[in-house]
Order: sequence, then structure tokens, then C-alpha cells
Amino acid sequence: MSSAQLVVKEGLHDCLNQVFLLSTHQDKLLGRSSVCHFQIEDPLVSSMHCYFCYRKEAFFVYDLLSVNGVIVNKNLVDWAELKEGDTIKVGKTVLEFATYKGEEAGKTYITGEKANLEKISEVVFSSEAKESPEQITLGRKIKKQKDLIVCRLALKNHLLDHQSIRELLSIEKDYADRGIKKEIVEIMMEKNLVSEEDIEKFLKEHNYYKVRNKDIHFGKIVVEQKLVDREKVEESLNVQENTFKEKQEMVRLGEILVAKGLLTIKQNNKIVKFLLKQRIHE
Repeated sequence: MSSAQLVVKEGLHDCLNQVFLLSTHQDKLLGRSSVCHFQIEDPLVSSMHCYFCYRKEAFFVYDLLSVNGVIVNKNLVDWAELKEGDTIKVGKTVLEFATYKGEEAGKTYITGEKANLEKISEVVFSSEAKESPEQITLGRKIKKQKDLIVCRLALKNHLLDHQSIRELLSIEKDYADRGIKKEIVEIMMEKNLVSEEDIEKFLKEHNYYKVRNKDIHFGKIVVEQKLVDREKVEESLNVQENTFKEKQEMVRLGEILVAKGLLTIKQNNKIVKFLLKQRIHE
């Protein structure tokens, strides 16, 4: 049972009746990607924008180095403790933090416990759009993709905090001023903040999210075309998730459905070809 919720107050029309239910025992990701617990198809929202967690008897929001930042009560923040009535702006979407008091008629309540297999939005974005906030967000200061991936997942996995990343950026600049090119990832290892094994794990996790995002879109098409029941697709996505968690192995959703006899190889290949033609965001 949730004790708190995020009510969508402003944003895309399809999102206005949505309520995201927070958990006291699980961090909840919010972003544009379908791998997030709470998906918002706002072009100014990053694929993995922020996460919400429960610590020390309070809920918090943490920015995950998003392009356009997290704004709480009109202030750009790295993180913030949330109180009743606080507003959280991500992209053009505004959420209100409130105590959960039961469901209201006309609202759609989302826990994020299952993959979102609802109809694919007609709005498709190929990359993260940028607006020009008054302050430059921390995420924009990291220029190299590999550095951004590792820093983002180190934050998500609680190995680094925002201040540590600022210090790494300062060290990177000091090296650059002396004519030495150093990636942030290299500096992290030199400072023993993360190991080479950690970095490999983060890059593998990043690849998993990319593939998982594509496979959820695959699952939506399978359900829309009534090729496989929604429950069977959800079960297969759970198999995919558990396989990665337990073995760090990535098995494609189509392979699982074919192996179970729920989809033919021909059907699988036809959907794969269709998705290759689409500009599916990652």
C-alpha cells in the first residue's frame, strides 16, 4: 500500500488524469523511457530523468543528471525532501506530491510494478530535447556519453552523490587546463570511487535498459495485434528481467515468446523489421 502519490497537474493531455503511487520499500524511476516505473512522454524529459525514494521516514526526489533538471517549488535541485503540496517540474510536466488517501474516480493510478503495455503513443522522439533553464544543469556539464552513463548509474546505485560528480568535473577541468585529456571515468577509478568491475556493470546495465525499452515496444505491438495475451507478455518480460538480475544475461522478448510457442519466428521477424523502421527513443 502506498502512503504518498504524485499527481500530474500540468503536461501532455494523456497524462493529466494520471497519479503515480510511491513506495516506502522501492525506489521509483521516472523518465521518458518505457523502462521507468513512471513513464512521461514529454520531449523535455530525459529517458531516465529522476528517481523517488523513501529514506528516514520521508520521501525524496533525486535528479539523475537529466538534461533539463528537476525543479522543486521553482528551484533547480540535485535532490529534495518532499513535503505535502510540493510541486516537482520535469520538462513541461508538473507533479504535485501528496499523501495517498485512496483512489478517486476518473484518475488512473500507476504503481510501475508492471511494464507499460498500453497503446504506443503517436508522439515519438528520437533524442532528448533541450530548453534553456536559467542555470546550467549538472547533466549538461558532462560532455562524454560514457561519462554520463557511468555517473548516472553510479548515482542511481548510490555509489556517488551530486557533489562528488561536481568535484570530478572540477578535476577534469584542471587536467584540461594543463593540456591533459582525462575522461571522468578514468578519474573516478584513480580516486577509487568506482572499480573497473563497477563500470563494466554500469555499461551492461545501460545496454539492458536500451534493449528492455525496445522490447517493451515490441510487447506493445504483440498485444495490440492480439498475437499474444497481455498476461503472457508480462510474464515473459518478468522472465527477461529476472534473467538479467540473476545471471546478467540479456534475452530478447521475441526469443522468449518464440521459445514458449506463443509467437512464430515469422511473426517475430516481421515485428523486428517494423521496429527497425521506427524512430524508437532510447
